[in-house]
Amino acid sequence: MSTSCNKPLRSRANQRGISLLEALISVLLIAITGLGLAHVTVQALAVQRYATTENQVLLGLREALLMEDSINRVSVAGSELGFVRQSESLSVTVRVGTVDKTVNLQTETLSVTDDPGSLVGGDGQFRLDY
Repeated sequence: MSTSCNKPLRSRANQRGISLLEALISVLLIAITGLGLAHVTVQALAVQRYATTENQVLLGLREALLMEDSINRVSVAGSELGFVRQSESLSVTVRVGTVDKTVNLQTETLSVTDDPGSLVGGDGQFRLDY
């Protein structure tokens, strides 16, 4: 009779061990999924931060194009951003039917002279030209 009583006890203890192992594996899978989601979120925030900074710089440079030639700093993202103007001459040939006409255009290129790393999340080179 003692053998028949021991068998169900061993079976229950074995089932508890398997259930505990299944629970540990489930917790591990949830943790890995959570870490993956956290990594994706951090990457998305970094891209958004860079895009916001780039947008602010380009808006500042567009405003600077309308300012006087003597101005070489503009306020961007709560700090001052230095830039340099470079004049360029473009020659464009326009053809309408059989008539060719060459047009000379004077353009300006603005390039950031300050370290973009000092801006909010910036780490590249900014240039605006028309």
